Amino acid sequence: MTDNTKSCAFCGEKVLAVAVKCKHCGSELERSAPPTAASKPKKDTSLLTVAIVLILIIVALVAVVDDSPAVTQNSNVTRLPAISIPAEQQSFTQIVESFYQPYRDAGSNELQKSQQRLLRKEALQSSLSSLDFTGWVGAISSIGTTGDGNAHVNIELQSSGIEFMTTNNELSDGLSDIKTLIPIGSTTFNSLMNLKEDDVVKVSGRLVRDSSERDFISTIAITERGAMIDPSFLIRVESIERY
Repeated sequence: MTDNTKSCAFCGEKVLAVAVKCKHCGSELERSAPPTAASKPKKDTSLLTVAIVLILIIVALVAVVDDSPAVTQNSNVTRLPAISIPAEQQSFTQIVESFYQPYRDAGSNELQKSQQRLLRKEALQSSLSSLDFTGWVGAISSIGTTGDGNAHVNIELQSSGIEFMTTNNELSDGLSDIKTLIPIGSTTFNSLMNLKEDDVVKVSGRLVRDSSERDFISTIAITERGAMIDPSFLIRVESIERY
């Protein structure tokens, strides 16, 4: 604690620091000067200093971020091209997908289901001007070779679950009037060697007409339900390239 007394200059006894007269000897005493700023205890400013330093650091970091070059449309960032789907492909997709729900709604009524399949066949037949198609867009879902080295490929059309595919074995291809396996050493085979699953591609070729006449285009499906709501259409690939 701070000492609040002083000694009398005449008798030496202790008196209050603010006393103007000694209570012991009665002598007049000089008034003590009030404590100066230098004598006052100093406040701890360490926390304040740390806070100021932190604020300065934050301000400096914000300034650095603001000065960083922004990524703009003119920067050298690789951008994926917008995918343009041919009008004939869009029409084909819309027709096929438009029969998903009516077929489901038919429930267990086999007559209604067969009717929906016939209606889809007629709709595709009237919509497509040719079985040939050019530059249709999709992603490779499967790619491989047979035991003889010939290639097969599955392509899921862009923005749909509809699949285009070749046959995937020599036996099925040998029994078909139209061969769809891609011969080893062909231009199309060599193009496929530079592609992989999930690559977005442009493919041109020919849709295979259904010889059974149940569908306008041949489908690879074990059941009618698969052919109608999860269709894979058979194609012969003439050319394929990365989009």
